[in-house]
Amino acid sequence: MKIDNKRINIQMYFLILGLNLLEVLNTLRDVEDESLQLQCDVYYEEEHEDNEQLSEDISDGLDITSHNDVFTALFNKVANTPQSSTLLSVLRGLLLIDPEDPQR
Repeated sequence: MKIDNKRINIQMYFLILGLNLLEVLNTLRDVEDESLQLQCDVYYEEEHEDNEQLSEDISDGLDITSHNDVFTALFNKVANTPQSSTLLSVLRGLLLIDPEDPQR
């Protein structure tokens, strides 16, 4: 797979996660439609392969499913660079997330 396609796949996966569409995909797996089942199977196979490749590409031993590992890797990557202020701005915005209110 070309690098650009891999990055697009990974970005799409993160978008799907961010929109909580994995729940929808899991629900679709219960629908009795062979074509739909095939599409879901392909998605999950590609997701698994992309996650493995991302883990290998980013860093040895980085668990991309661990909030702490991902944050630490990102922080270490941008610390003492001009991008550190952008990361701080994003983090400040994320502080507004209210787990009790899905609209925020």
